Amino acid sequence: MAGLLEFLSPEWLQALEGALNELGAQPDDTEPIAVGQIVTDVPFAEGELRYTVLLADDTARVAVGSLEGADVVLVTGYADAVALATGERTAGSVLAAGGMKLSGDVARLVGAVTLVERAAGATRSLLARTRYR
Repeated sequence: MAGLLEFLSPEWLQALEGALNELGAQPDDTEPIAVGQIVTDVPFAEGELRYTVLLADDTARVAVGSLEGADVVLVTGYADAVALATGERTAGSVLAAGGMKLSGDVARLVGAVTLVERAAGATRSLLARTRYR
């Protein structure tokens, strides 16, 4: 299918940043949050892929290759990352099964659940244009 982006490819991560920037201004009581992710066993990467998503004010930024400044870091394998992205599994079920590890300020992530949910909503059109291995 034409126009599909490979999940977690550089082009996909750039499109993720664009989709998140369409969120617009955050509510006044929303604190910025930086969520780092390490995805292991990525089919097209050597070993693992690291990136951080910063959601702040009315901008979003995706820093590939870096976890610097991340408030919380999530570690998953590629298969679990796909299951989360497609909605096949929830973060809670992956965490309970041992497929996700969290480090850093987990309470801050829990406190930012509304912002994270808004971000997930902003990525729906991207996920519809995504190819998974």
